[in-house]
Amino acid sequence: MKKVISGIRYSASVNQNYYREIFESQPINFPVKCKNIKIKIVVIIDRNNVSAALDFIDELKAVSNSVYLLGEKTNTDRLYMEVRSEMLPSKEGEFFFPIKVYRNRKRADNIGYEPDIWHNPKLINTHNILQILSENKFL
Repeated sequence: MKKVISGIRYSASVNQNYYREIFESQPINFPVKCKNIKIKIVVIIDRNNVSAALDFIDELKAVSNSVYLLGEKTNTDRLYMEVRSEMLPSKEGEFFFPIKVYRNRKRADNIGYEPDIWHNPKLINTHNILQILSENKFL
């Protein structure tokens, strides 16, 4: 907290509108992809997948070449997150602005995932999943 308070005071003293926390550590690097994974990982996706679900897929794909997506194209997410708002002086509307941003994320801004195996999510159930995986030589 002391570092943040000091940083905010410094930013104000040099007329900077914002305080930006600088991290001295390197960005998180995922381990090298595992070459000896003998299983196939199938992730069922649809347009409702956003945010943490996409982050999870990012991490799975970072560590394995054996990740396959089944379903329909996901939605997307932004590099900017955690939004705050302020009522306009006129009271006619509200101004929204992000206060956090991803740094060094490998997946680009506003990009989702395309499935490896397209399938209508309304028809996905245990029986259909087993059939699809069997037809695509996953089982």
